[in-house]
Amino acid sequence: MAAPEASITPQLEEAVSKVRKDIESIRNRAHLGEASTQMFLILPLIKALGWKELEHITLEHQISGGNVVDIALVVDEQPVVFVESKRLITELSPREASQVLGYAASGGVRWCLLTNGQQYQLYDRSLEVELPENLVFSVDLLEAKEEEVIAKLGLLSLYAVTSGQLERTGAKWYILTHLLGWMQERDERLVELVKNRFLDKAGAVLKNDDVAEILASLSNHPVWLHLDQEQRPKVEPPILYTGWRLEGDTLYVTKTNGARTNQWEERLSLQEFDKLAEAACQLAEADEEITAPRLSEKVKPAIPDKLCWPARLTLAVLYYADIASYVGGQAPVRWRVQQGLTAEKILATVKEMHEAGKLLEP
Repeated sequence: MAAPEASITPQLEEAVSKVRKDIESIRNRAHLGEASTQMFLILPLIKALGWKELEHITLEHQISGGNVVDIALVVDEQPVVFVESKRLITELSPREASQVLGYAASGGVRWCLLTNGQQYQLYDRSLEVELPENLVFSVDLLEAKEEEVIAKLGLLSLYAVTSGQLERTGAKWYILTHLLGWMQERDERLVELVKNRFLDKAGAVLKNDDVAEILASLSNHPVWLHLDQEQRPKVEPPILYTGWRLEGDTLYVTKTNGARTNQWEERLSLQEFDKLAEAACQLAEADEEITAPRLSEKVKPAIPDKLCWPARLTLAVLYYADIASYVGGQAPVRWRVQQGLTAEKILATVKEMHEAGKLLEP
């Protein structure tokens, strides 16, 4: 499976190693409550995956019906992963999985992580199947090899979730998880399929028990499909904007949540856009990479907003207009704006694209 970005691998390895030692050192697991499990075993790994407190991590996240999710991982103020944490001694069962999947359905979130601090189970709510068929992967910090733990948990990094890597590689893990399960549990359909495939060769002398034994043996060998850094496909910037238009002196940009189940519009006046575009040009002249926080800081107090959404909106518009290019990063995302531009030229480009009807399909 694809390894997580190199930038988070060392810190994830360090966090996994520490949590493993902490779990092994706990003499009486019954004394470790849910809050302590979350604080000392779960949150350190989440932070090592690139999720930041206040910006990305919401504890006791409220959803419809008065229910509360233990942890919500948030991008641009929208939850993209729900985490249900249990006590270390709790055995993870379909009942707990059903609970977090129900929360995800109410909150419009696709990915659900169930954990007791040692065992981690990731579920994909978008799969129209019954439990446990929507299990993407499970991993035990103490029983699995470090390579498997890093490969699986790495798919829950901020980068992997926002770039689509979780969706792409998660599909492979889903297939592998269930294929290995069929091999271990002797799925008769798979046994017959393999036996019939070799019917003209060894199938005539093989019994179903023989085939099942071979498959079970193969299932005990770890399977990894790593992508080298050079082979990693180009990743588009992790922005969740799907369309934009210009009406009068206001820019309207369509935004979607991480699960892409809901859409709404954010708007920015051309006066605000002009100030932010001018600030972007100044940073570009200094040949600096631009982030939404830096851009937001540069226009304060003219456009005060601690969440930087006007700046993020501006950078999204510049990206769609081929004025800004994606450099990289997880949070904040880094951009580079063409040198030699002025705010007037940027505004003129946006208006030209509007007249050409290109704003509706970024």
